Amino acid sequence: MAQKEEETRVLIVIDGPNVGMSHSASKWPASAKGIAASVLYYADLGYEVHAFVPRHFLNDKGGKRGVDDASVLRNLREKGLVASVPSQDHDDDYWLQFAWQKDAYVVTNDRMKDHVEKYPGDDSEAFYKWRDERVISYTFVGDDYFPNPTFTLPPPPEKNDVVAEDITKPVASKVVGKSVAPEKKKKSAGAKQKTSNNNSTRRIRSVFRQVVRGLLSNKSLNCGALAAEITPLVNTKLAQNYPNRKALMEAMNIPKNDPFHKQLKSLMRDELDIEFDDGKPVNVKLAKTRKQKSRMPLKKFKNYLGQNDLDKFRISPSELPQIVSDSLPFFAELEYPANYAQVGHRFKDKFGQKINSIFTDMDNLVRFMNFRFEIPYDDIVRDGFMITRSISVMKSKGNKSQNKGIFQRIKSMFFGDGN
Repeated sequence: MAQKEEETRVLIVIDGPNVGMSHSASKWPASAKGIAASVLYYADLGYEVHAFVPRHFLNDKGGKRGVDDASVLRNLREKGLVASVPSQDHDDDYWLQFAWQKDAYVVTNDRMKDHVEKYPGDDSEAFYKWRDERVISYTFVGDDYFPNPTFTLPPPPEKNDVVAEDITKPVASKVVGKSVAPEKKKKSAGAKQKTSNNNSTRRIRSVFRQVVRGLLSNKSLNCGALAAEITPLVNTKLAQNYPNRKALMEAMNIPKNDPFHKQLKSLMRDELDIEFDDGKPVNVKLAKTRKQKSRMPLKKFKNYLGQNDLDKFRISPSELPQIVSDSLPFFAELEYPANYAQVGHRFKDKFGQKINSIFTDMDNLVRFMNFRFEIPYDDIVRDGFMITRSISVMKSKGNKSQNKGIFQRIKSMFFGDGN
């Protein structure tokens, strides 16, 4: 039995300072929230995770080269997800040796050219081969951790699913300043697992924006009245039960103690106009249409998508090609699994154009849907002729040889099974 568990073990090691500085745009202090996002990404999928950080990252007075919120990392350490190393030592030496000894995967954008001489066996060719096979590069899309979509990871062992849920809930709450009592955490771990899987931070934010737009579609509202109405309406659409607005904001990684008008601005950006009276927010309404920037030509859109140059799509919907902008709500409301041919027929009926004249092929469509924040899910994959979510694929395939990990599925989605 022990041997079987060892065979299915998949360990993820995270280069904490590298991830933290990446999320803070290479400016000190490093982002504890960025480190937490990467840790929770893999823990939520069921992997065993260890982030390595210098010891002073856990100290509230860690100096200029510390993190912005050490309490986040202390909470992760209490859950066994963060390991600290002596601040006077080079933390890279620790996670590199640990990963090598444990045959782990590593999350870092460090190309590690200066570490080749320290690699066991003193074989530079073997080191670079290991780096190419075991190191996961990544980026951040806002606050969302996004790993290299072409990297293949084996699926996590099923036995870790409940553990990941148990760990993720209190740590996610701690990121925004709330600790959860162990008794409550244990009680809710199994009961809320399904809801947690279906309602990611991205999904909750998407529904929140939809609700606000609906409430303000043809009128303005008092800011206090909107604050009172928002939570039950979001709960209804999510089939969730957040007890109050603070809990809802926690779930969206928004500071729970900020004034509501600031929380609105964080989530809605420039979509809202807020009227103030004597420094206090009074009414909220949808902003009038501002002068639009020119739209991206469809030909450029297709070229960028074909080249996987997703950074070009960090623009507002009004800057996307008109047909692409118009189709975002259509794709946001898809129910999974969805037959691609049927989606194409519905698309043509609604917009008068073939879907492949916009997205070229199914793989490009899935890639774009995973990237844009208007689409409530970022785990959409191709499964034959179906568009589905990765969690559905893992549940539906009982045969181990067919049960690919999420990154293997995404790699197949982009490049086909032959690559």
